[in-house]
Amino acid sequence: MNGEEVSGSVAELRRWRLTATTVFPKVLTSDVSQGLPERLEFGTRVQEMSCTIGSLEVSMRAAVKEYGEVLWDPFVSEPVEIVITVKASDAVSGIELCTPTLDLIVDDLSFQLQCPLKVCELEILDVTEPVAIGDDRDMLIYPLPNGYDQYKLSRSVAMGNVTTVTLPALRDSYESLPRRTQDALDWYIKALHAQFDVDKYIFYWIAFEVLSKAEAESVEEPTRLRCGHTLANCLECGKSTSQFRQAATAIKFIESFGVDTPVAKRLWGMRQLVHGAKSFLPEKLKELGELTQVLRYVTASALKKSLGIDQDGYPVVGAGAPSVGVPVGLGGRRPISVRDL
Repeated sequence: MNGEEVSGSVAELRRWRLTATTVFPKVLTSDVSQGLPERLEFGTRVQEMSCTIGSLEVSMRAAVKEYGEVLWDPFVSEPVEIVITVKASDAVSGIELCTPTLDLIVDDLSFQLQCPLKVCELEILDVTEPVAIGDDRDMLIYPLPNGYDQYKLSRSVAMGNVTTVTLPALRDSYESLPRRTQDALDWYIKALHAQFDVDKYIFYWIAFEVLSKAEAESVEEPTRLRCGHTLANCLECGKSTSQFRQAATAIKFIESFGVDTPVAKRLWGMRQLVHGAKSFLPEKLKELGELTQVLRYVTASALKKSLGIDQDGYPVVGAGAPSVGVPVGLGGRRPISVRDL
């Protein structure tokens, strides 16, 4: 879906205004050529401008909404609004029409500024004319602080898939772990700290691969030709074409922890995506939350084995629990204000 498409029949279309708020770092305006001054001064980077992209009216401006207690330091940063006007039948359809273009804009601005911009609030409001202050209109908002996540920055939380000790305790001793075990634990802890699903998956997979190199049984298979046929022996010398197969080895190691073959293959397929071998597409990432749970279970199980912890002992990490996305949209109606006109 792109900005040139519309949602619903022409008779049903309404005019919607999507406002995405992000935060720009201010530019340093103090002269520091002779050293640091007593006080640093910063200036705005925001230039108000507008354009038309397909059927979408797009503009950028300094934020007109008053945020009160903000989540950024107003001395060195400032809120910016990207405003997109679209015709759609409802708020959800309007967001679906706008977000592909919004993602491109945010990516471009992030690259220009070399700064990870985040849409910290997103609202879409019905502004179908005639419209006046006080009119009660449909709206949908992804409020501060979570706002709206681009598909590559998706976040989810699994509900009830981990059971831990009630009272953690210090161990009698903390001896150095074997190098591979420590490496895997380091990456596993990085995954626990990671905010985004893609990052979690990458870190869990690295930990899994570290452990599989030490624990997994290598799988060798003959060469498969592009036509799909298998060549067991070289036609010239007769030697076997069998060699180590990373995918088959990884899938077999995953299966050793009770994961079904189709799911194990999906885990490997997602590994290909996050390693860059496949395109980073929204439809592919929709299953990331589910697969991250399974990969965490497999990696935790392999790590417990490496640490000498019984598989029935704590922590117990499961998979298959429901997960919820972190950004939550709130729909309803609100009156039109001065800043909406």
